[in-house]
Parts: sequence; structure tokens; C-alpha cells
Amino acid sequence: MTELILMRHGQTDANSRGIYCGSTDMPLTDAGRKGVADTARHLPKFNHVFSSDMQRARQTADIVAPNAAIEYLPALRETDFGDFEGLTANEIQTRMPGAWQSFVSDHSNFTFPNGDNVTAYAKSAAGTAKRIAATHDDESVLIVTHKGFIL
Repeated sequence: MTELILMRHGQTDANSRGIYCGSTDMPLTDAGRKGVADTARHLPKFNHVFSSDMQRARQTADIVAPNAAIEYLPALRETDFGDFEGLTANEIQTRMPGAWQSFVSDHSNFTFPNGDNVTAYAKSAAGTAKRIAATHDDESVLIVTHKGFIL
């Protein structure tokens, strides 16, 4: 049986400020790098490492597996939040109250304005994880990705 270890990237400035940051390519903060290093000490051994190709995930994977041959995959990227990108929840509520209400009331069927549909993204993420698992039978695989991919 394949063991998949899903790990979210470390903290970014957007994360610490409550900003929607999906397709924006942000680096880790110093606290994020430290948190990843602390977490790395508790991870089980793994045979393969896959990572989102976004900077924050790449940096996380490099800290966790400095000597591994990491495969960077665009399919492991975060949800594209479209017009929500770069905004806090309060800013979205103020600027786009109708879209925010739709998001809150029916999250799983929501399409971010000029961004991804939540259900389609989740199906794509599940398919990517299944493909990785299917090609690494009886191995332990680390996947460094984003909150939306893991949920």
C-alpha cells in the first residue's frame, strides 16, 4: 500500500495577514522557514517527494528534503481565488458582497470570480493524488502542497 504524506507549505506574509493567496507566488516568511524546519524533524521517512511549483511550496520541500530529487508539479498548485486574490475576507465582503455571500452559503459549488470552481479543483486535486499513489505502489511519498489541495 502506498503511503501519501500531505504537507502544507510554511507560513507566508499573506497567510499571517489573512489574505487570500492562491495563484500569487509568495515566498515563506522567516517564521515559515523555521516552522517547516521544526516540522521536518517529525516527518516519517519517505521515498519520493513531489511539490507544487509555487515558490512557497518549493522552499518548503527544499527545507524538508534537501537531498531529495524533488519533482515540481503545477497540478499541485493552490486554488486560483480569482478576484478574491490578494484580499482579506473583510475586503471581499466590502467590495464584492454578493460574491462573498455566495461563497459562504454554497462553498463547495462556488466559482471564484475569474478563478477556479471549488468542486472542479477538488476533483482535479484528488485525481493528481491518485495518479501519484498509483505510480508509487508500496512506497512512502511526500507531497508538499497547499491548504486547498489538502482539504
